[in-house]
Amino acid sequence: PTTQSPTERPTTQSPTDRPTTQSPTDRPTTQPPTDRPTTSTPTASPTVDVCVEILPQGCCRTADNGHGVSEIINVSNLALCKYECSLRPGMCFGIEYASETGVCELHKNDASFNHTEHEDPNCEDERCFQCATMSPTVSPTARPTTEAPTDRPTTQSPTDRP
Repeated sequence: PTTQSPTERPTTQSPTDRPTTQSPTDRPTTQPPTDRPTTSTPTASPTVDVCVEILPQGCCRTADNGHGVSEIINVSNLALCKYECSLRPGMCFGIEYASETGVCELHKNDASFNHTEHEDPNCEDERCFQCATMSPTVSPTARPTTEAPTDRPTTQSPTDRP
């Protein structure tokens, strides 16, 4: 067999003691201002979050106009409130969020989502979301059945054919 040596060699440079620098500019680097505050949102969630807003906008209410059972936490935005609910699959059925105060109510049962209260002045800034949080499921593994070997051939019963 005939072999050929490579015709091109990779280019390499020897290391230097000087750091790599860029030429200075006359202007500082700036970003234009925005009206919105900088917030961090969750980047990954162990569950799938599906939330639907109950309209009209207002506080979550049960069929008998009750508040339902909830845990109250403070967060900086609506996305974090939904995220906190998604961390509690089977224990959080939805949220009520007030953007002015950052109050997030994590509702512990689905009875809180019959309707919303929007005439109460305390509910003007509230938004009600019914959420379905589902954990990833792991399918059960079936064990193969084993039987002791026999000298007899395996036979199957005939099937009914149409």
